Amino acid sequence: MILQQSRQVNRMNKSIIVRSIMAIILFLYPVSTLVIKQLNGPLFTVTTLLGLWYTITQWQHRTPITQQEKLIYVSVGLFFLSALVATYFGGLNKEAIKGLEVLSHLLLLIPITIGLRHIGINFLALWTGLAAGSIITGIFICYLIFWKEIPRAGNMTAATIVGKLSLLMGYMSLVGISWFKEKNKWLTLIPVGAFCFGLLSSLLSLTRGSWLAIPFLLFIFFRYRPFQFSKKTLALVLSIITITTILIYNAPPTKIENRLKKTTSDIRTYLTRDKSDLNAKPSASVPRFEIWQAAWTIYTEHPITGTGWGHFKEYTQAQVNDGKRHPIAAQFKCAHNQFLSVMANGGTTTLVALLFFLVSSIVFFKKTLKLSSDPTAQRAALSGLLLIVAFIIFNLTDSLFERSRTINFFTFYLAVFLASIPTQRTAPVTPTTRPQHPHY
Repeated sequence: MILQQSRQVNRMNKSIIVRSIMAIILFLYPVSTLVIKQLNGPLFTVTTLLGLWYTITQWQHRTPITQQEKLIYVSVGLFFLSALVATYFGGLNKEAIKGLEVLSHLLLLIPITIGLRHIGINFLALWTGLAAGSIITGIFICYLIFWKEIPRAGNMTAATIVGKLSLLMGYMSLVGISWFKEKNKWLTLIPVGAFCFGLLSSLLSLTRGSWLAIPFLLFIFFRYRPFQFSKKTLALVLSIITITTILIYNAPPTKIENRLKKTTSDIRTYLTRDKSDLNAKPSASVPRFEIWQAAWTIYTEHPITGTGWGHFKEYTQAQVNDGKRHPIAAQFKCAHNQFLSVMANGGTTTLVALLFFLVSSIVFFKKTLKLSSDPTAQRAALSGLLLIVAFIIFNLTDSLFERSRTINFFTFYLAVFLASIPTQRTAPVTPTTRPQHPHY
């Protein structure tokens, strides 16, 4: 009897330690992604190991997995399998192995989700961590740009990653406004401030690809938010966003206006260029146009299974040698458009698998928003929906699934939001069961 009690105490102590570790990771992960980047890899590694441990040791005691969630797991497995087969037939080399290793991080979604569901999500750490990450990132970027006079916060991390992920963290922080409201109404200023800093960081990074997502994410947030704004509050929020954007846009130190004007000029110059002069000095926007066309050409020549990962530069160089592409195109290892990259590297089969994965995730979160009356599940579902849609838009001008930090961010938070949603079937929300959402 005493021995049994001792074992129970030990298990409880271990559980408390693991939950504390996971809470620390949830709080630190946002700021580690963009500011303290030395922490990011170790935090993701510890999360993965905990997920694998609980998946293996607690498999018989795991929470039941719904059919919709199984569909997500199957689709992500098919995506990686398609990429693996395409690369095997295309030929393995150092770059191919590196590319597959990065893509394999998506597979960790399964054990991390199962592990987190067993450990439990600390929502204090989740929502305060996202808010703190957005605010600290915004302050640090302002320090680098206005005090240190470093353009686009260049020594922080890749400007494109800063612009995209800081914006997304700001939106996800705003979803937690109802969680903060449950604690104290004045605490709602924290996620609102986090959103403003996330928007500021994105604009100051001069990452044009992230700006495309702003209106779409704003629409999704207001369309599916699990709470109601009063007309006065809604007008105030939209006014703050509009005024902040206009002020930042017109402020000379931010150089946003110049960035957009130069983009327009570059596009016009590219479209009216002498196509026979392939050695002309390229403008800033030419590389993307050239590698996008190179990727499309590769896809049309290998439409079924592509060329396999690790061969993009090789095939682009062949187009340059044939006089079809500007020499600058051969300097890049990917298409800087995830969908074109997948088409060139993995062909139609891998593209279909990727779309299947993204669409099944969107359907899962939208169905949760429609059927669940649990505020916790609704917040997680809206955050997950914002995550998926944001990465779809971001990947139109970048290949975020071919970078370790961005694919880890996507995998980590997709697992967190999946694990936050109860797996039992929920009845459709009817007028009699619909909760009375707070008004702000």
